[in-house]
Amino acid sequence: MRKQIILLFFIISGIFVYKLFETKTPQVVFRAQTAQEEFAHCIYLIKKLSWFKQQGYNVSLPEHKAFDILYSSPEELSQTDLTKLETIFASEVYRIDVFNKGLSVLKSAEKTVSKALKKLLPLNQNWGFKLFPKYEIVLTLYGPGGHYDSKTGKVTIKTTPDGKFMQPNIAHLIVHEIVHIGIEDNIIQKYNLKHWEKERLVDLICSIYLKDILYDYKTQKKHDTNIDEFINYKNILKNLQSTIKTFAAKYPRIKRGAL
Repeated sequence: MRKQIILLFFIISGIFVYKLFETKTPQVVFRAQTAQEEFAHCIYLIKKLSWFKQQGYNVSLPEHKAFDILYSSPEELSQTDLTKLETIFASEVYRIDVFNKGLSVLKSAEKTVSKALKKLLPLNQNWGFKLFPKYEIVLTLYGPGGHYDSKTGKVTIKTTPDGKFMQPNIAHLIVHEIVHIGIEDNIIQKYNLKHWEKERLVDLICSIYLKDILYDYKTQKKHDTNIDEFINYKNILKNLQSTIKTFAAKYPRIKRGAL
């Protein structure tokens, strides 16, 4: 009997420790992109230029003659010596010191981002909102504003040498991208949401569920409002996957790859 009690004690202790670890608020670190990362980011942007233009995004890119032809003719990338181009970028374009002011502003957002992450923990437990143990918030000089990697938890934010951002409240932009990561696999991809449906859903999560943290969050002017009637605080908290399944049934999806 004593052995059974001891065993039960260890089982309960193990569950408690597991839950404690499972619900730990993720860590957030801030840094600038390395020259290698920044170059790879620019190549990605060039490949996606036509898509960005179709969606109405303005994209900042390096101002250098070695890159100019690629902006008007992205197909030239396949004929470009990328090793040589990266060497030019590292030696003539990239400067680590231009991120100093932006990093200073980013650091001021840490408290708000941590609060938002803590409030997102129940979504992870209730329906699988994806959370990483650590998020890297990295600065770039290029792109439309914000970019996320749902496989790594890396969030890339565009700044300027004088430390300005696309949004006055940088914490809002960072949390917006973190929410993107959280719903990318089990909602966006699973239910094949279109771009502006996706953006609207993220805006609603930020402006409804995180309202007490992101007080004056501004939703994007361009959006798809069909999803609005399905989204409220309770649905976000309890089971957003089920809610979006209902939404997708009312507004049938076009299968990926279909004409």
